[in-house]
Amino acid sequence: MGRYTTQVLLLVAFAIALLFASASPAAGFGFITKWGSHGKKAGQFVFPPDVATDRSGNVYVTDGDHRVQKFTPGGAFITQWEVRRRNGRIGHPWGIATDRDGNVYVADILNHKIEKFTAQGRFISEWGHVGTGRGKFVYPTAVATDRVGNVYVADRGNGRIEKFTSTGRFLSQWGSPGFGAGQLAQPTGIATDGAGNVFVAEGGSNRISKFTSTGDFLLAWGNNVGGPGVDVCTVICTAGDGIGKADNGVPFDVAASPAGQIFVSDGSGKGAWAVKAFTPEGAYLGEFGPPGNGNGQFRTPSGLAFDDKGNLYVLDLRNDRIQKFGEPSSTFSLNEVRRHPRKGTARLNANVPGVGKLIVAGTDIRDARRRAGQAGEIALPVVPIGGAREKLRSTGRVTVKVEITYTPTTAGDAVPATRSRRLTLVRADR
Repeated sequence: MGRYTTQVLLLVAFAIALLFASASPAAGFGFITKWGSHGKKAGQFVFPPDVATDRSGNVYVTDGDHRVQKFTPGGAFITQWEVRRRNGRIGHPWGIATDRDGNVYVADILNHKIEKFTAQGRFISEWGHVGTGRGKFVYPTAVATDRVGNVYVADRGNGRIEKFTSTGRFLSQWGSPGFGAGQLAQPTGIATDGAGNVFVAEGGSNRISKFTSTGDFLLAWGNNVGGPGVDVCTVICTAGDGIGKADNGVPFDVAASPAGQIFVSDGSGKGAWAVKAFTPEGAYLGEFGPPGNGNGQFRTPSGLAFDDKGNLYVLDLRNDRIQKFGEPSSTFSLNEVRRHPRKGTARLNANVPGVGKLIVAGTDIRDARRRAGQAGEIALPVVPIGGAREKLRSTGRVTVKVEITYTPTTAGDAVPATRSRRLTLVRADR
């Protein structure tokens, strides 16, 4: 092997190492919490297709029950609203996005229009009609915004992307049905990154296509890239064909992380349900989420959305729930105290941000351990022993110091946090 060839190979290897070092998923990325179940009550879902977040971290979900629901980052229900009817026909919200001003855009797939709301659900405006002309749609499935407020709509039936101002004024369009470079085969998801690039998930060609904000085609990866006989996947991807790690399976949605990585939900009917991560150039980074209904598992992952902190929300469509992934956090709070005078004990509630372990300890306090399976309130027992128990028996009152230690069990490094509270225990029947 010549010196020149060796130098070239070393440069290529170094470039690849830099690429993966700078773009690989964060070490602490893992399951944090989940919420939802099947039903039509507040906080329940009926096959939810898409999700979005706003600058405050609130989470918006479109629901098969013809509504949009809004939650806190931890999953507490805030409000809900229905999409508007057209000619007496109730709408079916599918794609959803927010802008930097807090407005919410909803793609009504059956009434072929985009609706704009405030963050509280007050209707602002709508645009679009069924058709093939400019500003018209045939089954709009996804919507996204960029940093300057432009709105991009994936027009699935027409095989194209349409771009609008935030008020609905038509700006441009690109794409046509097909498998060639720059063509779009049933676009199902759309996202923009910090550089203004537009990524489109194509359910009809099992690939991701990347464009500039003006519609210039840049590249694609996955199956059927470039059409029959022009499989660029052998160049862009790192391994496998078909429903494999390097491919997209059947991409349902696409999202760009604040760090620039591209995440794709694989809604394959073959049970290969997962969320896959790629570089902006299509190099495979990793995946998570085997089929199932446990934490971090999916039954048809659909919508994806990142918040400004880098947390990823994944809609688990056939499990009728939403799952949150991100860096581990040990921040927690101690809230309500409930005393039991007949027993001389108490219960202290800790509000934790995700999965983890809690330890109750203190002088003359019985040690206790609890496990948090998701974010929310965890009840912790406070039971006196030793001298504290004897004083409680003789005087009916004793003050103890309780220490609570919370250790996240999300994958990655996280320093345990400890909080203390002085509690007065009483016993009425001493």
